Amino acid sequence: MLTDFFKLNEPYQTFKTEKDLADHLKRSKDLRNVLYEPDILKPSPPYAKFKIRDTYFNNVSFSKTKLDKVVFINCSFEDCLFIGTEIENCEFHNCKFKNCNTHKIKISKTYVNPSSFSNCFSNIGQSNVAVHLFQQLINNSIDEGQSEFRRFAEYNFKKWQDRLVINKFWNKEPYEISLGEFIKQYPPSWLYRYFFGYGLRLRNFILSFAGIFILFFAINYCNWSKYELTQKDLAINVYDKDSVNMASNFYYTLDATTKLVDSQFQATTNYGMVWLTLQSVVGFIFLSALVTIILNRFVK
Repeated sequence: MLTDFFKLNEPYQTFKTEKDLADHLKRSKDLRNVLYEPDILKPSPPYAKFKIRDTYFNNVSFSKTKLDKVVFINCSFEDCLFIGTEIENCEFHNCKFKNCNTHKIKISKTYVNPSSFSNCFSNIGQSNVAVHLFQQLINNSIDEGQSEFRRFAEYNFKKWQDRLVINKFWNKEPYEISLGEFIKQYPPSWLYRYFFGYGLRLRNFILSFAGIFILFFAINYCNWSKYELTQKDLAINVYDKDSVNMASNFYYTLDATTKLVDSQFQATTNYGMVWLTLQSVVGFIFLSALVTIILNRFVK
């Protein structure tokens, strides 16, 4: 773990040239406690790319360095510094970053899965760095036409934005916001993430809708007789306004929340109408979220 998130742990050695790094990688797949000093890391002629495979980087700094046409394969980076690093025309295949500082990093024309950075940050005080990183990953994914990568990067960008709001309120970093501003920003965004995955994750929607449907199913089951339901156009054999059964309750709840079926049941009491209206409003919210998820997945 880095003692200071913006400095290498001492002691460390300095690589003055690209050759120093290349020579070390020929001898060992373990690189620790190194400050890479040159302004650029790129392949030497006649090689088109500089490939680094199966290497573990620990307490290594590539700060203020441009990585150009470098390919990392099955590499792990832990407690490393990429402060002001410019990554261009690079590739990261099956790589992992843990507790790495990517402050002011620039990423372009690069193949990199944003999930590689899932464990890059360990505490809320690093949220401003995380927001910047995932914004770079969003832009890179859009430019490179990597829609799946874009969705993952955007989800994490929004998640760390929420944590940045908490950091501003509790720790007053990088600046302080008021309680009113915190309440305005954080709770709605948290609910949107928890229930709908920011409109980016279908599984959040499915689990949330299943939970809400089961809740309304139970409420309708317990209060069936209070609704004083009547049939509208068609007679339903399983219908009994005074005695509930699983089938009739299922179709009524499905009708109230989604309108996918017409259960032919209509509440006639104020109590029943209140619950019907509430379920319809919640169903409309979930339908709107589903449309957003579909657009994010298949249109963008």
